Amino acid sequence: MKNLLVLIGTVFFRYRHLAAAMSALGMLLALNRLIAGLKSRLIQVLRTIITNLGSPVNSLLEFLGTVVIYRFEQSVGDHLCMTSIIRAFNEQHNLKCIVLSPYPELFDNNPRIWKIIDTNSLSPRTVGWFRFAFESWNIPRVEEFKFRHAHMTLEEYMRESKARMHLAEVNSKHFKIPLDLTDIRTEIFLTSKEIAGWDTCFDLPERFALIHSEGKGTYTPNKDWGGDNFQSLIDKMPEVSWVQIGLKSDRKLNGCIDYRGKTSSARELAYILSKAKFIVCLEGLYNHLASSVGTVSFVIFSGFHPPQIASYENTVPITCEPPPSCAPCWLTVKCPLPDKPCTSRIYPDRVADIITEHICGLREWGNPGSVSGDK
Repeated sequence: MKNLLVLIGTVFFRYRHLAAAMSALGMLLALNRLIAGLKSRLIQVLRTIITNLGSPVNSLLEFLGTVVIYRFEQSVGDHLCMTSIIRAFNEQHNLKCIVLSPYPELFDNNPRIWKIIDTNSLSPRTVGWFRFAFESWNIPRVEEFKFRHAHMTLEEYMRESKARMHLAEVNSKHFKIPLDLTDIRTEIFLTSKEIAGWDTCFDLPERFALIHSEGKGTYTPNKDWGGDNFQSLIDKMPEVSWVQIGLKSDRKLNGCIDYRGKTSSARELAYILSKAKFIVCLEGLYNHLASSVGTVSFVIFSGFHPPQIASYENTVPITCEPPPSCAPCWLTVKCPLPDKPCTSRIYPDRVADIITEHICGLREWGNPGSVSGDK
C-alpha cells in the first residue's frame, strides 16, 4: 500500500504540469464553444435586423430619388452595358443610381449616378453581407443587373426560349420598376482634362480604324473568328490605317500600328475609340465601348448567340449567311463541328465589302504606307 501511494505521488508530481495543461485546454475548449455559440446567435440577430430593414431602406431610397443597381461578378462588358439601364432609370423615372461594381472607372463623372461603391475595396465578408441584404429585401429600389431564373442558366434559357433580346434586357427582365428599352445605348463620360492628357499621350494617325482580333476564351471559345481571317482582312484593305488594340499577349497582326497593351483602362480605350473612324472586332467589350462614344463597330457575330444580344444603333453585325441550323447554340464548350460553319463561312472578302459599303470615301483614304512598326 505504501509503495502504491509513493507511485501515485510520483506520477502526480511528474505530470502535474500536464494535468494543469489539460485542465486549461478543457477550459479553453469550453470558452471556444461559448464564443462560437454567441457568434452564431449574434449573426442570427444581425440577419434578422438586416432583413427587417428592407421596407425602411426602400422608403429612404424613394425619398432620395435613387435606386441601387449592383453586380458583383467580374465581366466588364456587362458592367458597361449596365450604364444603359442607369440611363433608362434617369430619363424615364428621374432617378439617380447608387452603383456597386468592381469597375468604378466605367461610371466616373456619370451625372446619372448618385454614388459609386467600388466592390474591390470591400472585404469578401462585407460583400457577402451586401449580397444577403439585397437578396433578402427583394424591394423595388434595389436590383441586381444579372439574369435570374429559378431553374435555368442564362444560356439554357436563351437556347430553349429562342429569345432575341439585348444583354441589357436579359439582365434586367426581373426588375420591378418598368423600363422601356427600345433605345439601348451605353454611356461613358470622359472629362476635358482626360481628353487633353490623352491627346498628348497617344500619337494616333489623323484617320484610322481599330482592329481587335481576340475573344475572351474563358467564357466560350465559340465567338472566335481566327487571327488568320483578321490578317486577311487587313491585307485586303491596305488603304486603311489600322491600329491594333488588345492585350500584349494577343497575336500581332501585320500592317498595323501596334497598340496592344498600351492602354491601362477602359476609359483610355474609350478615348481611342472616339478618335477612330470605325472598329472591327468580335462581340464583347469593344462593341459596348463603341456604343458609348458613337463609333461605328463592325462586329463578327458567331453562331454562339444572335446579333440582337449586343446590337446598338452604331453596330453593323456581320454573320454567316444563311446561318447554320444549330445557331444560336449558346454552347460554352468547344463547338463539336469540325469546321464551325457559323464563323468559317464568314469570308474576309465579304467583310471588306461590307465595311466599304458603310464607310463613305474609304477607298480615297489612300495608301498610308508602312504602319507595321510600334508607335
